[in-house]
Amino acid sequence: MKRSTQPLRGNSSLAIILKLLKESDSPMTVKELTKLVLEEKQLSGKTPERTISAVLQRSYRVVKVGKATYAINDKF
Repeated sequence: MKRSTQPLRGNSSLAIILKLLKESDSPMTVKELTKLVLEEKQLSGKTPERTISAVLQRSYRVVKVGKATYAINDKF
């Protein structure tokens, strides 16, 4: 299965998450990321934390380093 190499849109949830993780020197939890993403973008739905968690789980650009904790994947 080929991975998409298309550039991210500037205000997509994943683009915002990647920017936040790059600016951070340490991994961040889903709760921390959700709070910061909501400051920049309005998410539709009743459970924004689950939305962010789903985005993180589907992305190969981040790696899970602990319970609900993610960091930038250095391979990409």
